[in-house]
Amino acid sequence: MRPTFLIIGAQKSGTTTLYRDLLTQPGVFFPLEKEPTCLAHDRVLSPEGLAEYEAMYAKAKPTDARGDASTGYTRIPRFNGAPQRAMKVLGPDIQLLYIIREPISRIISHHHHVITNEPAPKTVDEFLDAEWHTLTFSRYAYQARAWLDVYPRERLHILIFEEYVRKRREEIERLGPLLKFDPRPDRIDPESRFNTAEDRSADRGLAMRIRKSWAYQRVRPLLTAAARDRLRRTFSAKAPPPPPPPSSVCIERILRELEDDQRELAAIIGRPYPIWDPDKVRRKYAR
Repeated sequence: MRPTFLIIGAQKSGTTTLYRDLLTQPGVFFPLEKEPTCLAHDRVLSPEGLAEYEAMYAKAKPTDARGDASTGYTRIPRFNGAPQRAMKVLGPDIQLLYIIREPISRIISHHHHVITNEPAPKTVDEFLDAEWHTLTFSRYAYQARAWLDVYPRERLHILIFEEYVRKRREEIERLGPLLKFDPRPDRIDPESRFNTAEDRSADRGLAMRIRKSWAYQRVRPLLTAAARDRLRRTFSAKAPPPPPPPSSVCIERILRELEDDQRELAAIIGRPYPIWDPDKVRRKYAR
């Protein structure tokens, strides 16, 4: 069996929350790996790669809504061609969920994620210059257009992170008929939070050795997602505190460079521009 729907991103925009909420629902199946990212690589088009992808869904029921939640599918140009591979492997009838977040907040969270796990510039201003693609990952219309070149608009469902987290139960109830499962919004704890800055940990050292160990790989399929979270928090190094917010110059640069994309995004979604009030963003991150 293969997926019937994809959570395609955006990175650091609530994909984990959406994934974990869907995971609580009866009749929804995800593989053990949250982000297989198989459709980001040509290997999935080979008999061996396709067999590996299908094996991830071997325990799913034919009636299950089967998901793949991989943020790499909207990380052009780091990964290209995911929509075309999806059409070849999964066909035209899949549903696509694209959850997006106010771009400056996404970039700040992306920066914190990177400095938690690898050497990187210590300020958002420097990070934006060193990792230019992080701005491209926030060009949501540009990323969406790659999918809309392959799939019709009615197959792409764009969710706004800030709205989703306020009404998680209502949103899951709405997604039930779309993804073809019977929603149980009562199973969602609206106070639960996943992969936040406060909860972030560094994936290295002892935690990484445990995750790669033979013993852990044997017991991992038996653990719930919550149990895996507890183990990660127990053995991982605590993440460094979030860096200071970007400078006003950097904020204005981001707003300016994303303006055309934001206008196109509003047109795709069918909402007035701007989707996020730039003055509120300025006030939020004013030093």
